[in-house]
Amino acid sequence: MGIRTLNLTKTLGDPPTPILKNISLEIQDGDYVSVTGRSGSGKSTLLYLLSSLDHTLEGKVEIDGQDVNQMSAEALSLFRNKKAGFVFQFHYLVAELTAMENVLLPARKSGGISKRREIATTLFEQFGLKDKIHRLPRHLSGGEQQRVAIARALVMEPRYLFADEPTGSLDSENSEIVLNLLEKANEKQKTTLILVTHDPGFSRRARRQIHLVDGQFITP
Repeated sequence: MGIRTLNLTKTLGDPPTPILKNISLEIQDGDYVSVTGRSGSGKSTLLYLLSSLDHTLEGKVEIDGQDVNQMSAEALSLFRNKKAGFVFQFHYLVAELTAMENVLLPARKSGGISKRREIATTLFEQFGLKDKIHRLPRHLSGGEQQRVAIARALVMEPRYLFADEPTGSLDSENSEIVLNLLEKANEKQKTTLILVTHDPGFSRRARRQIHLVDGQFITP
């Protein structure tokens, strides 16, 4: 059913400063949407609201027909664990865990470790990390750490993949690798991909582009 917002507004501070202003949009299942804008334009705030990681009392966010503000804490936790994958600019891997253990962290909350381990192994192979499964994050390059983070986001086979500047700290070669992996999930698994990026070239690769200016969006 996808994601829908109605008059979504976000303010911060006292007196309140608007970050987003009356955003209404629909994102269909299997879509690939990029969000761009200058620093402070509200693009990461929008992503966090769409993904349920943040909330507002002004306007509405619906995920699969459910109003996020009306969902219980248990329902939100279940959505984030089973239906959503998150990738950020920093990989947020647990330093004391191996690459495989990091990828399997979402599965430990919901069970089914055996099945998810098989999926994780396949992801490691697809991502060119088969020989890095048992390595700690400090023994991986920046690009490899980010690929592990993407594998962690995909191990539960989510319907939605939210990526906030996932290539922001990578060189051009690793940026291309990371973006290709995200796009492959969208193409092959029909995972809905919502990508925040500062790179205009990467943004244009999406099927739909949203550009934020002063908290309001313009669709090119």
